[in-house]
Amino acid sequence: MKKYLIYGMNGSGQSTAGEELERMGYYVIEADSEPGLSYWVNRKTGERINSNPPFTQKWLDENKWIWDSVKLPRLLRSNGADEVFLVGGADNMYDFMDLFDKKFVLHIDDETMRERLQAREPGRWENGSSELKMVLGWNKNFVNYHRIPGAILISGAQPIEKVVAAILENIK
Repeated sequence: MKKYLIYGMNGSGQSTAGEELERMGYYVIEADSEPGLSYWVNRKTGERINSNPPFTQKWLDENKWIWDSVKLPRLLRSNGADEVFLVGGADNMYDFMDLFDKKFVLHIDDETMRERLQAREPGRWENGSSELKMVLGWNKNFVNYHRIPGAILISGAQPIEKVVAAILENIK
């Protein structure tokens, strides 16, 4: 069984790529929506947080989004598919890199990010909002900061068909 990770910033197309791969018949796990796989914990205490975060820099400094260290390996090997794609990211994802045969990092420019986020949730990602400023700031250094050893970089700004074609070309 081959296992692949698709990771990227907000709006980079990772979830859309996962949906397209699933439509094509591939087994896809969306990390953020897989029950019990991803959750927030307090950085100091390790205590699990069961409420929706305010998503401010202060809150993110105090808490982190993680993958469950028991559930993730079990999910990746127990689905019966020849190939499985995990879509998403977490603060502890680097602990799991050896589980994946290939890793794909989708990256986008700031304008594409802004357009996609505003189209998806207009009230949340308003121009000038602190949340939008925060993710645009992260995006500036994303490719360098989140460079995963051996990861394949793909522009998520191109049409999703080309993103998926680039992924599939690299696994064949």
